[in-house]
Amino acid sequence: MPLIFTDKQQQALALIAKPNLQHIMLYGGSRSGKTFVLCWALHQRALHFAESRHAILRWRFNHLKQSVWYDTMSKVVRLANPEMVTTIKRNKSDWVWRYPNDAEIWFGGLDDEDRVDKILGNEYATLYLNECSQISQHARETAMTRLAQKIPNLDLKMLYDCNPASMKHWTYRDFVSQPTFDVATLQMNPKDNLAHLPEHYIGLLQRLPPRQRERFLHGKFLADVEGALWQQEWIDTQRISVQAVLPKTARVVVGVDPSITGTGGETGIIVAAFDGTYAWVLEDCSLQATPDAWARAVVGAVKRWHADAVVAEVNQGGELVTSLLRHQDPTIRVVSVRASKGKLTRAEPISALYEQGRVRHRGEFILLEEQMTHYTGALNQDSPDRMDALVWALTELFRVDGGLSVQDASGMVLPSTTGGSWW
Repeated sequence: MPLIFTDKQQQALALIAKPNLQHIMLYGGSRSGKTFVLCWALHQRALHFAESRHAILRWRFNHLKQSVWYDTMSKVVRLANPEMVTTIKRNKSDWVWRYPNDAEIWFGGLDDEDRVDKILGNEYATLYLNECSQISQHARETAMTRLAQKIPNLDLKMLYDCNPASMKHWTYRDFVSQPTFDVATLQMNPKDNLAHLPEHYIGLLQRLPPRQRERFLHGKFLADVEGALWQQEWIDTQRISVQAVLPKTARVVVGVDPSITGTGGETGIIVAAFDGTYAWVLEDCSLQATPDAWARAVVGAVKRWHADAVVAEVNQGGELVTSLLRHQDPTIRVVSVRASKGKLTRAEPISALYEQGRVRHRGEFILLEEQMTHYTGALNQDSPDRMDALVWALTELFRVDGGLSVQDASGMVLPSTTGGSWW
């Protein structure tokens, strides 16, 4: 198919072409064409300037490899210069593309110290920070020191893209609220890219919760909810790709916050794991359903992820919760937990672990993250069933497997016994 740029993509290319404009950030909603147009710009700079060197950097290398090396960048070459598909040499040892004119594009993650040292041993004419809302200010400033390759008639450029993060993030401060003379921004949203989106995609975004809709549909930076236990930045910074492979030695549990009636709130069902250093949030299976239906969903998650146990709150249903689960699978191991203190007290230690960077979300869990970043403990808030299930699961994993008393995180101590009730 022919390569046709949207109006917003053409505006982005005009910004990149401006002389004496070094820092350009494209920000906005999901699937608005930001990454594609920036990859095209890097390809053109490499194609037309022999021996030039460029880099695409992201926080997680595995995510960059899947989404940019194999997908977007390859698609750009197929559409722009199909004759070059076989002439660009792709070196998977160094993760670099080498063009026939000796130009290079390097691909790297900033989460691997050895990898960073290798990449930043070079100087570059272009640096592109992909999904920069996940990148720290320190990592960005370190990368900037390598924007120094001198190529005749080629301006040095630092390019960025992101779904807007918190207003506390450096992307908002440096590009929106306090921009300097050599920066420019362009907001690009899904409505600007309709020709390249599935027919019902905008409708899906319109049905998101309000804050997530503002971020992923309207591309707006968001103020943190005053007093909320979680900040979106903590989640975004540690997020990993859905392609990330869970270590075989990791312990998996399913946290459950049950709804006994089936006509009230949702039953929170969260699958999480611990790999010896980090907890992984693997799946959100929460649903509004009858007790039999959510019990089947829990058992399905146990089998799908080979979970070691179900961690279930029994305040409402008592032994009924265990009975429902064992009716579906008599062999299932249930760790019963009873909440004797408030949700805020239970959640604070887990929030502290997120702030310390100890928990990673494998992909995006929009409804769960909405509850987390909204929860303040106010009496008039809806019950955060997904968040509760997350707290039960992670408390069990860190208490038993993490070698961590919650005192390390918040001054509270959990009992060391397993399989019983606490709090």
